[in-house]
Amino acid sequence: MPKIISNTIQFHISIYDKLEQTYLHLVLKRSETNRLYPNVWQAITGTIENNETSLQTALRELKEETGLTVKNVWNLPYITQYYDVYTDSIGLAPCFGGIVLDKEVTLSEEHSEYRWCNYEEARNLLPLPTHKSALDIFHFDILSGSLSDLYEIDFKRFNK
Repeated sequence: MPKIISNTIQFHISIYDKLEQTYLHLVLKRSETNRLYPNVWQAITGTIENNETSLQTALRELKEETGLTVKNVWNLPYITQYYDVYTDSIGLAPCFGGIVLDKEVTLSEEHSEYRWCNYEEARNLLPLPTHKSALDIFHFDILSGSLSDLYEIDFKRFNK
């Protein structure tokens, strides 16, 4: 019987392009040496380490995989679910969205390339349904919709 685990996160990153007057979304291409999904375009993903919270993992992975600094973060109202045949496990992963301060990406060894894309281009590059669904929610419900205030993370609450 498969075990249920929740030890990963998904983090969708965007920046507002003033010239184009639209949000651009960051997509990363996994290195060909990755065991799972080599050469696949994706959002930032990562594994929770030690006693980290999911949010701490997302922020650490953003820095490790891109070198970017986040300005705003949202807890997306979406949990991905997937089956890993190699470990016979069902994974559940919380999703986040973030706006970054600049577009200068420094890739880690996990990824071979990156692109800043408009919504349609990003969605077309992402083959995994869970990444498409989280992108849809981030783009339409948070960035362009009415749920931004409801799901934005207030970092002051963590510093009490």
